[in-house]
Amino acid sequence: MSEKKKKKQLSLPPALIILFIVLAFIVVLTWFVPVSTVTVNDAGEQVVHYNTMTGENGELIKNAGTQPAGIWDLFLAPIKGFQSGADVNFSILISGAFLAIINATGAIDAGIGALLKN
Repeated sequence: MSEKKKKKQLSLPPALIILFIVLAFIVVLTWFVPVSTVTVNDAGEQVVHYNTMTGENGELIKNAGTQPAGIWDLFLAPIKGFQSGADVNFSILISGAFLAIINATGAIDAGIGALLKN
């Protein structure tokens, strides 16, 4: 009898690992890509200014260059992202809990059954 050799199948890494790799790539790009602002002039053309807005009044700093992110920013980015999107996250959790309760009580099935009888 001949033994069949099992080929090792390639599989994708988990989604969080892929997202972390993409985030690390973006952090590396901050060391090379300058900060810029795009405006539209009177002729309708887009103009790229290499500057950044700072201060309470939105003053522009000309030729700001790059604003490199560090290793600490890499690990804090998901936390800050969840913090800034807390209202959306909360509404998704509340909606999921509502649907779970409705499904557990059988209200959806009863409602669909009542509609089908008519």
